[in-house]
Amino acid sequence: MKRIFGRVEFVFDLLYLSSASIMGLIMFLRSNQDTRMLIAAFMTMVLVFGDMFHLIPRMKIIINQNKISDTKSLGIGKQVTSITMSLFYLLFWYLGIILFEIDNILLSIVIIVLTIIRIVFCLVPQNQWTIKNPPLKWSIIRNIPFVLQGLMVTILFYIYRNSFLNLKNLYLAVIISFVFYIPVVLWANKKPAIGMLMLPKTLAYIWIIILLMNL
Repeated sequence: MKRIFGRVEFVFDLLYLSSASIMGLIMFLRSNQDTRMLIAAFMTMVLVFGDMFHLIPRMKIIINQNKISDTKSLGIGKQVTSITMSLFYLLFWYLGIILFEIDNILLSIVIIVLTIIRIVFCLVPQNQWTIKNPPLKWSIIRNIPFVLQGLMVTILFYIYRNSFLNLKNLYLAVIISFVFYIPVVLWANKKPAIGMLMLPKTLAYIWIIILLMNL
């Protein structure tokens, strides 16, 4: 059963990385110097670039049928992914600012500060990224500013959900991604099977990218 799930995860990760990369490239080619589409394309590339650092080591382990565990590469990959996800939501915020023509410097400063805090928290050695079971305490600490980033983006796109009908459900996709992500943060170390929730969480990001293609 474990081997079957491993193969499913491998195929899923491969399809995700390839499809997201293709969609990001399509958005870039279609941008024609449109700032909104350029930001969306860059968001997608940042997302894929960060996830590659975590997913490729996972895929290598699956290929080796879990006989070889590269905890160091997985840990560093998770660290890089955590940092790039913060940048993803910072770009997400500024996409909303441009789309909805909002001029609120204070809120923009807040999300910048949250991004910096999140990145600093991801870099401190107390995270112990490269051990098998990193401390839950720091997993929670570094994700607090990240959840706040997601909350700000969710509220922004919810308030203006009717401004662009093609983007009406963006806020919902963000909510769904966090609904599946938070249990992984809290309980995956003790119950590894919960890590499978990252699959529907990833699907939520694919949905985000597909919606962004309609800009």
